[in-house]
Amino acid sequence: MDNGIAKLMKKNVKPYIPKLNHQRLTYEYPGLPNEDDFTKHTDKIKKPKKISRWALVTPKLAVFAAVIWGAYVVKVWVYASDDDADSTELLDPDIFHKFVITHKHQIDADHYLIEVRPKYNNWQYSYYAHYDNKSIWNGEKMWSVEVKQPEIMVTRLYTPLPLYFMKSEITRAGKKEPLLRVIENDCEDHDKGGVMTFYIKRYDSGEVSRFIVDKNVGDELEIRGPHVDFKIPHHPLHALHERPIFRDLPSKVEAETLLESMKREHNVPDYDNLVFFGAGTGLPQSYRCFSPETRIVGGYRRRKVEIANVDLRRSEEKKEKEEKPGSSPIRGPWYENALQQARDLSLEKKQDPALAVVCGPDGYVGFVAGGKDLATGEQGPVKGLLGANGWNETNVHKL
Repeated sequence: MDNGIAKLMKKNVKPYIPKLNHQRLTYEYPGLPNEDDFTKHTDKIKKPKKISRWALVTPKLAVFAAVIWGAYVVKVWVYASDDDADSTELLDPDIFHKFVITHKHQIDADHYLIEVRPKYNNWQYSYYAHYDNKSIWNGEKMWSVEVKQPEIMVTRLYTPLPLYFMKSEITRAGKKEPLLRVIENDCEDHDKGGVMTFYIKRYDSGEVSRFIVDKNVGDELEIRGPHVDFKIPHHPLHALHERPIFRDLPSKVEAETLLESMKREHNVPDYDNLVFFGAGTGLPQSYRCFSPETRIVGGYRRRKVEIANVDLRRSEEKKEKEEKPGSSPIRGPWYENALQQARDLSLEKKQDPALAVVCGPDGYVGFVAGGKDLATGEQGPVKGLLGANGWNETNVHKL
């Protein structure tokens, strides 16, 4: 081993002998540049000013406030919010509201089903407390909305339908097509979030129809309305009886079992029948008759069943009533659903319709009930087929 390393590793055997006296050393810091013997030993010299925490934070807060104010000014003056962002109404007859296309289904080369949903949801806050007045699908009126083509500033009237596409992860992945369902009256989900579906036919010469059809999912449409074309007359039974909710399957619609007993108890007349003449673009208005809450006519569904050539059968309760003409049961017969009730009542003689509604192209309306005054929008005299059969202005309405 090297001698130097061995010397370092050698244990020190020198004993420790403490000293009795210690010499303490001090260090004098040098004076300041302008310091002399007077200023060094006096208390009158000014001490350096202490910097508080607020003095350090205040400039940062001022810069932050200036940035926030600048962003607010840019938002207000450059990126102004939409007029319908704070609206408490789903639709407004005077202001265009923005809707987003959420689904687009092509039926054939020219026909499409386009589902839209409101861009903003501030209207939902007042929807729950006033559902009966706020819901657009209460079945009390026939109405349409304006869709704007902003490039040429032209609007066209379209009739939305109470339909929506039920989507899931499978449908969003493109593995299956979503189901087309009827919007049921429900204030809990705000009638499926204010969704509505348009049945659009694309015309080569139609600027607005081409504008709507060429839109993709996620694009926006500007809609204004509703514009009421016809309001169903009020009936005393509306305050006493709530019509069944229209659902996707007729077998799931509840029957109006207590309707007959309620009419006898309160001595009110039956619902009036309505006859609807529709063609072309007027057909969606007839689809509106099957709104989620069918408060319009009692015989319309029965007439639809007849057209479908459903097998008609009489119930046992009906047979018993025919066997005993003098009997007046307290309650009407019980039906499992509205489909069974329609089958049983289809053999009864229907009341003549008290009102006729005509909707379609101008030529069709003129042939059925006489043309409207296109300049003023007035109904005009009733002519055509209805006029020849005794109908007049009191019981005919042209959409």
